[in-house]
Amino acid sequence: MERLYITVVAQVSPKGDILPKIITFEDGSSFKVDRRLQTPQRQAAKDGSPDWRFPCLVQGRPVTLFYDPQSYRWWLDPSQ
Repeated sequence: MERLYITVVAQVSPKGDILPKIITFEDGSSFKVDRRLQTPQRQAAKDGSPDWRFPCLVQGRPVTLFYDPQSYRWWLDPSQ
């Protein structure tokens, strides 16, 4: 799975819940995250990495954001 690294602005609640709010691509284009669809899932991605999955709705489309806790980086699969 190819990774497209992105910048994510997220809100973290006092209980530690992470809510992505805005995603920004390297070209500077930004999109508001309408809402998170599920609680983040800690499952291995297709490439075997233990990244967190954040199923979200971005501009009315389902998009899965990934967070890599080892590198502290956000990414998505560009084929979405």
